[in-house]
Amino acid sequence: MQDNLYNLAFERSILSSIIFEPELFEELGTILKPDDFYLPSHSSIFLVISVLSQSGKPIDEEFIKAELTRRKSFDEQVMMEILSSNPISNTKAYVDEVLDKSKLRKLLTLSSSIQRITHEELGSSNEVVAEIETHLLNLDNGSNIDMPIDMNTAISQFNTMTLPPLIKTGINAIDTMLCGGIESSQLIHIGGESNVGKTLLTKQILKNVANHHKTLFFSFEMPRWKIARQLAKSNFNRQNYFIIDSQMMGNDVSDVSRMIKRMKRKQDIRFVAIDSKMKLTHKHYKGQSSVEKIAEIDAILSRLCQELNIVVFMITQISKEDQRNGTMSGYGSVMSDYEADMKLLISFSDGPTDPRRKLEVKKNRQDVNYGPINLTLNTNTLEFMSIHVEETIYGSNMPFGGNKVNVTTRPTAPKPEPIEEEIINSLGDFL
Repeated sequence: MQDNLYNLAFERSILSSIIFEPELFEELGTILKPDDFYLPSHSSIFLVISVLSQSGKPIDEEFIKAELTRRKSFDEQVMMEILSSNPISNTKAYVDEVLDKSKLRKLLTLSSSIQRITHEELGSSNEVVAEIETHLLNLDNGSNIDMPIDMNTAISQFNTMTLPPLIKTGINAIDTMLCGGIESSQLIHIGGESNVGKTLLTKQILKNVANHHKTLFFSFEMPRWKIARQLAKSNFNRQNYFIIDSQMMGNDVSDVSRMIKRMKRKQDIRFVAIDSKMKLTHKHYKGQSSVEKIAEIDAILSRLCQELNIVVFMITQISKEDQRNGTMSGYGSVMSDYEADMKLLISFSDGPTDPRRKLEVKKNRQDVNYGPINLTLNTNTLEFMSIHVEETIYGSNMPFGGNKVNVTTRPTAPKPEPIEEEIINSLGDFL
């Protein structure tokens, strides 16, 4: 039983990660408390880290040692064990484990208190109930869980809050379809068959968003120099466009999540694009089902969108069956389909040789105008533009029918720019 009450290796790894990357404490300091650590020395180190953070001092080995020495609680052996532990990327899994062990120890204390009252002190049943309620209340207060609020309070909070602005894609037809742009805190899948232009459209949207918001592009399908070559002649806010490729970091979802959190803290990014979902791995997944692993990857990213109030725009390949049926099934994963807040399907209008494309919403959790829009690929600029057509779409509040609205989508062709012949010849690399 005693072995189930703590995990010293996990505690050391968490402390090691904070020492090697002090910015982590901004997040972990709001989740963990010193008494969540089983070993008193670990608890003291975490407390000292908190003190250093609050006083604006560096969180490093020397400052931690000096403060512990001042408090007469420095243990050189413990510090060496922590520094020799490998920093971790998936801090959430380790923190959850430490918190779970902490709660078990507190419940064990509760059990001991009940036995003491009932046997040693012969307390009444009311005293036992009061002791239980006190302990459970303390557990609730330390669990970072707020109590429910009534709807009057919720509506009052909504009426006084400032909603984050919609993120415009910069392509008029798409923004019209999305009733002005993309709402924050969403995981969005953009899918389609091979060479239909998923990556091109994603990079175009990312470039447009960068004119107004900080963006981050995980380019796991091609090296960053290829992206730089394509964008070298384009005019946009390049300082807002951050890129990282597989030569710079691994493609495990825990590493990706950690990088997104770091960039949110350091650069306040609002929009993230991942190319592509098929490249993501999940080394901490314990099961055997590839379908469930895909779903868990989506669940991790979906939680991140909610936690950081960002948009994650992820490219995904659709199956042959989806191509035939015009659907997006998440490769058979029902949970993966559930985790996505929106699914956008791009398809050929009349075969791969035709520059026209169709884009439609297959799933959403925000107001949209239902009905496909038409785009065409400008092979000179390698960008999509709206087609000037009269088309029928459905009102945003009527996903399965309702009043039809005729909308004219106007051309939003980007200004043609010179482009190297080798880029045109390698068009297939970017689709």
